[in-house]
Amino acid sequence: MPDSPPQSPTGPAADRRLGIVGLPDADRGRALDGAADGAADRTAQAADQTAARSVAALRRARAEYLACHEAAPDPPSPRRWAVSRRLGLAAAGVVALVALAVGLRAGTSVAGGALGGPVPLATPSPPEAVATVPDTVVVHVVGAVTAPGVVTLPGGSRVADAIDAAGGAVDADLAAVNLARPLVDGEQLYVPRPGEVVPGVAGAPAGIDDGLVDLNRATQAELEGLPGVGPVLAGRITAARPFASVDQLDQVSGIGPATMARLRDLVKV
Repeated sequence: MPDSPPQSPTGPAADRRLGIVGLPDADRGRALDGAADGAADRTAQAADQTAARSVAALRRARAEYLACHEAAPDPPSPRRWAVSRRLGLAAAGVVALVALAVGLRAGTSVAGGALGGPVPLATPSPPEAVATVPDTVVVHVVGAVTAPGVVTLPGGSRVADAIDAAGGAVDADLAAVNLARPLVDGEQLYVPRPGEVVPGVAGAPAGIDDGLVDLNRATQAELEGLPGVGPVLAGRITAARPFASVDQLDQVSGIGPATMARLRDLVKV
């Protein structure tokens, strides 16, 4: 229920408390009205103070609630790594190379699988054999020379060098001798006279007569005396016998066009 307005005090006790005993009625009425107004003012002030305390309490409660339930601030974001442009390009290059290598390997595997096995590599043709030249050769020169006998010459010397070492030819048919043929260590070199036919010389190498090396009769050492022919190639020539013609020599592995051109005029069958 709403508060009723304060009532003016009445009665002898109230008159004595207000000090209005013996006053005329008019003055007594004014005094009573003033007392009523003062009581009303005090009641209003008490209500204002109560309201103010209530508002302050509400504000404190709100502040405490917000302090307890306010969302925590977001944590600071971590610092990003700073990557230079050069480092980024280098990393991209490495990734590209790795991807290329993986792609090539995968392509090789696919190709091998499609063919039913690994892809065979082409086998290169064997290189031409390199001739092994001795340090010296010892040759017995006989026939139409000034000083027949044994001569020692540097390795790789030719028939012409042996004739010169024997004092030179005397009334000799040099057209019947291959002056450009390399000397073979231990051979006997016969220099014929004009019109003389020498099918063979006693003691001469079996594969060498008339200055030419017989491909079907020459020994390993005699074949190695040819230009461009070493031990390996000499063995291949021996294994390919018999030869029907000199042209078949180019079918031997390791004899190319250059070696064939050097040997063509130095051999026979």
